[in-house]
Formats: sequence, structure tokens, C-alpha cells
Amino acid sequence: MADVLIVCVREDEPQAKALADMFEAAGFSIGGAPNSDGALRSSGAGVVVWSQASIRSRPFLDAAQRVINANKAVVASLIEPPPPSSVGESPAFDLSRWDGDPNDPALDPLFFAVDRMVNAARAGVGAAQRETQDFDPPPRAPRQTALRAEPPPRRQEPPQYRAPPAEPTPSYRVPPQSDPLGSEAEHWRAIRD
Repeated sequence: MADVLIVCVREDEPQAKALADMFEAAGFSIGGAPNSDGALRSSGAGVVVWSQASIRSRPFLDAAQRVINANKAVVASLIEPPPPSSVGESPAFDLSRWDGDPNDPALDPLFFAVDRMVNAARAGVGAAQRETQDFDPPPRAPRQTALRAEPPPRRQEPPQYRAPPAEPTPSYRVPPQSDPLGSEAEHWRAIRD
């Protein structure tokens, strides 16, 4: 598993090599353009080296698009950065003034973006305890469930008419009063007198 995949064309290999040196110095393993979905899934980030030569290369554009679609792309643009419609939500860094020095401070934002993605991928792999593979697993056959009989349909009984409950018969009894004097007013009158 490579931590960082670098997608470039032959003409941009000196710049790609300088970027690879920077990432290797930080302890990341480096790989080339992903040749399988397994390699792409197991990587932390893919640095797409965007240049005049690369945008004319169909294989480069295909590999770059796979990395972008996997949400692992960080674009290192050696020319004017690509439009957002080309790279989606992937961060793009303008390296048009970069002289190729792997220690140039202009590379810091690019490095930190890659570092964040690689460390997030490492944390995700560690937390999920999943194994990475360098190949695509064979497609699984659809799960066949044993045939089982459906439960018999519920017997529906015809609705039964129920008469409403009978109204209680009125009572003409006077409820007993808990206050022997009848009311509070009578009570105070009795005390006063």
C-alpha cells in the first residue's frame, strides 16, 4: 500500500520526483498512478501533477479522473490551476512559480493537504481494522435464501355491530356535603356570630 500516489506524465517526472522526495522525507510511501482500484482504495492521497503536457495525455486524464472520483486527489498545478469543474472538490495548489526545490516553502500548503488525507486514511483503516488488498475481490453471487412458505393469510371476520353503551340513568339524589355548614360563607358567619 502506498500512502501517496503520484499521477504525472513522463515530461513532468523531475517535478514529480521532487514531490516524491518531499513526501518520502516525511515518512510516506510513494506509488505511481493507480493501476487498480485496490491500489487506489488503499492509498491515502493521490497527487495529480497538472501541466501543459499532462492535459494532452488521455491516459493521464483517465488516471487523474479515477483519483478525483475516489476523493483522494490533491492537484499540484504547474500551470494555471484547472477549473473546479475539472477537479470537483479536490484541493488545487498553484505551483506555477515553483522552481523544483523539494524544500521550497511554497509546497507547504500542498504537503499539509496530503498529510491530512493520508493521516485520515490511516486512522480510518486502523479504526475499522479492515484489510487492504491489491486486487479487486471477485464479484459475489447474489445470496440465495431458502424458500419458505408464507404464513397463511389472516382470517378476516366480518365487522360486528356493537351497540353504543347505554346512557347512565339520571339520579335525583343530592350529593352529601362534606362541609356541615354548607359553604364557606356560612362558616365565617357562624364564627363571627
